[in-house]
Amino acid sequence: MSLIETILKFVPSDIAGKAAGSLGEDSSVVSKALGAIVPMLLGGMIQKSSSDTGLQNLFGMLNKPESAGFLDNLGGLVGSGNLAHGDPKDAAGQLIGSLFGDKTGPLLGAIASFAGFKSKDSAGGLMALAGPLVMGVLGKKIMGDGLGAAGLKSLLHAEKDNVAKALPAPLAGLMGFAAPAAAAATAAPAVSHHSSEDGESKTNWLLPLLAALAIAGLVWFFLNGRDRAKPDAISTASTAAPVEATAPITVTSTVTPIPLADVLPGVDLSGLSNGVETRLVDFINSGRAPCTDPECWFTMDRLTFETGSSRIDMARSSEQLNNLKTILLAFPDIQLKFGGYTDNTGYEDTNQKLSTDRANAVVAALVEAGIAPERLKAEGFGSQFPVASNDTEEGRAANRRIDVRVRDPNQP
Repeated sequence: MSLIETILKFVPSDIAGKAAGSLGEDSSVVSKALGAIVPMLLGGMIQKSSSDTGLQNLFGMLNKPESAGFLDNLGGLVGSGNLAHGDPKDAAGQLIGSLFGDKTGPLLGAIASFAGFKSKDSAGGLMALAGPLVMGVLGKKIMGDGLGAAGLKSLLHAEKDNVAKALPAPLAGLMGFAAPAAAAATAAPAVSHHSSEDGESKTNWLLPLLAALAIAGLVWFFLNGRDRAKPDAISTASTAAPVEATAPITVTSTVTPIPLADVLPGVDLSGLSNGVETRLVDFINSGRAPCTDPECWFTMDRLTFETGSSRIDMARSSEQLNNLKTILLAFPDIQLKFGGYTDNTGYEDTNQKLSTDRANAVVAALVEAGIAPERLKAEGFGSQFPVASNDTEEGRAANRRIDVRVRDPNQP
């Protein structure tokens, strides 16, 4: 039995029903959402445990008697907390904030869309049950099996393929979570997750498979690409950046994987473990060809601008800019492209100009830091390609962002 199945078995029908009643949702919708939230939480833990510092922090949160004790009162946790707004009221809330940070809101929005919640707030309410549930199972596992930090990491990483298969495509895209090796060979690995929700495998039937992939692609588009959004401080969200109106690049990358610590001895690389930068480096080291697909874009989560301006707030943004500089120094053959995006508030021509100015400001800051300008490109997309709904402030904030991807020098 997988860890996901083990965790979900701890939610009896009466608690699921209580959660549904508290949220004003159907029980089937709540069950579907839990089936997405649990692998999402485990996926976040897998990503966090990939660094020594992240692993120790995660182990410290789970290796407590109170964590294991969450399972004793799951019913009492239904409807508590306000995790969607970054205001955690318990240890589980702190864990979720640690795993996802500013991505919490967009992830909850994706869960609400995927499950079909009547209210987008329901996903946050359900998280107050799912967070303690996952912590409780892992806490009991740590205590019962005498696991140390290394044992916890092994437990989580052994579940990586199951998590990748269970994550719905929108969540996998937002998290930048890689699919299993067998699925990674496809052009859109996240699609296979979405098209296999019913557990059926039709790999031997070519036409049904192609139809499923096409339908899943349309579902992903409607979940992620219909809404629009506004300019303001970039508080950001997603690693699944928008698709540009250019054809996918099919050239083969010639980049040689390089351990950063070996390339730049004496340079402080600790900041690169914060998530976005690590995923960008992993993409470069993978040898994958540059592309314009959503999974090839990465949203910068600590680049902030003054409200309504293209002036970078350096007090809040210098760390991430320095990390980008370090990556560019470590990989001298790599070129990067920055995309600027806004929400749809106001006039589109104003949004277009602001998004372009902000993308150019990031390039200018890196050039000033010593990076050759020919290695950097910028483009503004205005309110195109939103990653979240503009019906809430959280969604609008998610759409005001700067994304980055590895660029092929022969392409725009």
